[in-house]
Amino acid sequence: MLFKLFEQGGPITMTPILIIFILTVLLFVKELIQKNNRQKTITLLKSLSAFVLIWGLCGQVIGLIEGFDSMEGIEGSVAPSILYGGLKFTFLPTLFGMVTYLFTRVYIIVLQWMPAKV
Repeated sequence: MLFKLFEQGGPITMTPILIIFILTVLLFVKELIQKNNRQKTITLLKSLSAFVLIWGLCGQVIGLIEGFDSMEGIEGSVAPSILYGGLKFTFLPTLFGMVTYLFTRVYIIVLQWMPAKV
């Protein structure tokens, strides 16, 4: 099911979000294990979380523009099921970006809460 949603959200917008999600998980685990440069990792996680959130929103806006362009050329009215289905798909990158953002922010909170290496 997740792969189907990923595919429906569009590979151009969903792939970078997935890559950043994996990268944030790896950075978090690396910092938990090695505890090398916590502040640098936190700064990088903050930047990645902001980027992924905006990328997801851009994916939604691009999807809406493409959908409205498609509907513009149709004579008469558009069936509600087509309209609603298209709107659902435009929200997938935004949702995935928000989930990645939330996970990353939790990682930041955990890293800030943990005591520094002595």
